[in-house]
Amino acid sequence: MRTLLPSVVSLFLLSACAQGPRDGASHPSTKPKPATKSGSSVAASNVAPPPAVRPLTQGPGVILSVNDTLSFVVVDFSTTQVPQINSRLSVYRAGQKVAELNASGPIRNSNVVADIRAGEVKVGDEVRAE
Repeated sequence: MRTLLPSVVSLFLLSACAQGPRDGASHPSTKPKPATKSGSSVAASNVAPPPAVRPLTQGPGVILSVNDTLSFVVVDFSTTQVPQINSRLSVYRAGQKVAELNASGPIRNSNVVADIRAGEVKVGDEVRAE
């Protein structure tokens, strides 16, 4: 009895797998492929192209906070490459350069602390590497 029950269950499962789709459609791998003029199968013309890979130098960094008393800012570089420590950065507002920064660190994820070297900065200004 102990061997009969597993045998019956195994046969039931195997017979269900061997039947194929129940809706009467043929198996996708058995469908004939349409031929082209040269006789070869049509390449995947309906398949979307793979997504384009773009470098991380897409957009500028953005100033998240400003500390005028200690003359430093926190800049978010989540849409572009994070600059190196001691690199010079330029701050732009409405397309005009308004300040210069020095990336002094620390760097946490995509946020960088930078010292204000010259000019006036506001939250939301764009930051680009020189």
